[in-house]
Amino acid sequence: MKLLSLCLFLTASLLLSAPHSTSAEPYNPLKATEGNPGKPIDITMRDKNRDRDIPLRIYLPAQKQAAPVILFSHGLGGTRKGCQYLGEHWSARGYVVVYMQHAGSDEDVWKGVALLERLKALKSATTLQNTVDRYQDVSAVLDQLALWNNDSTHPFHKKLDL
Repeated sequence: MKLLSLCLFLTASLLLSAPHSTSAEPYNPLKATEGNPGKPIDITMRDKNRDRDIPLRIYLPAQKQAAPVILFSHGLGGTRKGCQYLGEHWSARGYVVVYMQHAGSDEDVWKGVALLERLKALKSATTLQNTVDRYQDVSAVLDQLALWNNDSTHPFHKKLDL
């Protein structure tokens, strides 16, 4: 009983002594930045080290200064075009959103497969090699984004806060 009372006292003390926010306006997740983000940009980058194409869909915010980057990786059987609402939401709030599509574990695994065979097709794509490929896709995309960000001739020059 004493231990419970002590825990309650310490919890209440910590909550009451926590610093309060000094910002004039609390964060509002529904507040969009000035201007409208443009349409998503679909491109395919080439990972020359692995001779592998990585389709990307990139949402840029309306702002001109560099913006933080959110990297989105679809689940098994997905594509770069899934969860569009998140890309629109995040880019309207000042983020660059980069969706990757992973060959070998994307929609090509199940598209065109008979309905009753789709689960089997998806399970067959859950291999160690596909897992490694997905991880390496992330590294390759991050490296490419850094190169594009530093390339004065590229449209993404100085738009990415990496």
